[in-house]
Amino acid sequence: MAFYWYQGKKAALSKSTTHRAVRCAGKTTPHIWQRIAAALHASAAHGEDLGNGIFFYEVTEPPSSSMEALPEGVSELPVFLAPGGGPMILTEEFNVKFKPEVTRQEVEAFNTQNGVGIVRASRWEENAFVLATQRNAKVDALAMANRYHESGLTLYAEPNFLQLLKPV
Repeated sequence: MAFYWYQGKKAALSKSTTHRAVRCAGKTTPHIWQRIAAALHASAAHGEDLGNGIFFYEVTEPPSSSMEALPEGVSELPVFLAPGGGPMILTEEFNVKFKPEVTRQEVEAFNTQNGVGIVRASRWEENAFVLATQRNAKVDALAMANRYHESGLTLYAEPNFLQLLKPV
């Protein structure tokens, strides 16, 4: 069962069976959009552009092992259901606040050990960062956030989900 730590407690996650997301590196063409849509079993040939190369699709069937390969430069991002039912897309980023006694050198050493880079430091909280897994990482940001939380070095470590909200 997928989970992440939120406010010190495990929060269960369930994968969406109705939505998929991809990140495209570089320029795309109509041919690539058709290949992505076919691979994802998408209901439309072009996904909703969320920015940063991320596209969101509604799908006609859940993911399967017989899924066609995505084109080169296109990677799938897991989509989970938020507690309220809306979709949450897992990116490569996660938010971490290290304990006050953890030095910047220890932060950098732990990041290097785990193949993680600093995206930016928080302007509002001491020793807090947005971190990202490297593209060739063996684990995703969900597993990495859990690893950081369970390390004993942090006050919190949570995935930086891209959550889609419907206007009220």
